[in-house]
Parts: sequence; structure tokens; C-alpha cells
Amino acid sequence: MLDSPIDLVARDPHWRTVLETYRETQRTRREANPEHDSWVPRLREIDGVPGESMSPIHGRLIAHGLLKFQLSGQGASTMLEYQVTPLGRRSLGEAVPIDENSGEAAAISA
Repeated sequence: MLDSPIDLVARDPHWRTVLETYRETQRTRREANPEHDSWVPRLREIDGVPGESMSPIHGRLIAHGLLKFQLSGQGASTMLEYQVTPLGRRSLGEAVPIDENSGEAAAISA
């Protein structure tokens, strides 16, 4: 039987730390600027998470629908930005409304 993404986050403290750091960064930026779109540039280092684990953790969080990404900028200034998904927020214990039509977590802004 496969574990749910929420169970995986509960079991792996590094996954949880990465998600919590992105979520806190989203909140901080939103508080500083209510117009902020909640996208956060890729975090390359997070206290308590081995540097060599960061890329695999990002990939797994994306694969399990806990983190999403977008490319921004152009040419040499192109960069990856990340956002914690509603499922990712639920895995952190946040109450996230469920869309009645789809049965999935509603995509509300951070």
C-alpha cells in the first residue's frame, strides 16, 4: 500500500522542514507586501537539511503534489520559483477548504 503525501511529510522531518520554510517565506513576503504572488525563489540551503538532499527533496515534494514550481524571468535571469500547494499546506496541519465539485483542496492564495 502506498503512503499518502501527508503521511510521507509526517515521517520525514527534512520534507517537513523544507515545506515549512517555503510556507513561512510565503507568509513573510505576503505580510510585507499584500500584493505578493506567493512564489518564492528556490531555497538552496535550509538549516537542518543536508545540502545534497535539497534537490531530491524538491523533486519528491513536487512529484507528490506538495510543492509546485514555475520558471520566471528570461535568458540568463531565468529562475525557479516555488509555492506550497493546498495539499502541502494540509500536510503541515493547516485547515484548507475542500472544493465541493472536485473533492480536492481548494487553491486559495497564501
